[in-house]
Amino acid sequence: MATDLRHRVSKPISRLAKTGALSPAEVRAARLIEEAVISILTQDIHSGGIAERGLARGNTGPGFEDQFLRRHDVRQSYYGWVEQMGANQLPAGPVLAVIIDGRALTEVDRTWKKRKGWTRGKLISGLRLFIEIESQEREKRNRLTA
Repeated sequence: MATDLRHRVSKPISRLAKTGALSPAEVRAARLIEEAVISILTQDIHSGGIAERGLARGNTGPGFEDQFLRRHDVRQSYYGWVEQMGANQLPAGPVLAVIIDGRALTEVDRTWKKRKGWTRGKLISGLRLFIEIESQEREKRNRLTA
């Protein structure tokens, strides 16, 4: 399935949110993960170094720097999340298949040859881990700017 680069929540995430299986914080984490992946994938296309040069030259519009720094922060949280997923022996692939590709949980279970419900558990664990990491990153930024 081709990844749609518009910001949206995948159908599985939306369904889990509607049933109450995912909290609003976990849905937000899924959105941030998707935003980070899209930002990383399109970084060269959108910026090609333009964002960095724009900041250096001062050729930016209102809010550009805040937007640039926010994207950077989301990417940093994502990189930390991927690292911690590996450290905690949680596979990021199935989680990303649901969030980015919108693949059904049962489809991912079958692809990874796991029992029914395995992907759901990994997804929830992964989203909770992202929430922790993003919170730590935010606290770190706040200490640096205080």
